[in-house]
Amino acid sequence: VVGGEADFLRGLQVAQLALKHRQNKNQKQRIVAFIGSPISAPEKELETLGKNLKKNNVSLDLVSFGEIGDNTEKLQKLLAAV
Repeated sequence: VVGGEADFLRGLQVAQLALKHRQNKNQKQRIVAFIGSPISAPEKELETLGKNLKKNNVSLDLVSFGEIGDNTEKLQKLLAAV
């Protein structure tokens, strides 16, 4: 049985940190996230993270499946901030 929780906010922050310290800095920075579980992070923190990604010139692609109804509003606010 698969279970547990995924910390979406922390995952994006770690991905951004990995992009910041990458070796090949000639390519564009892009994060692709697959979301299949409910997001527990507040909308305000997601918007702040989106603004931070935009400031650091990081592109964000989201693929949502599973809990589409619960996550739609939060993910739209996150993408609007990027």
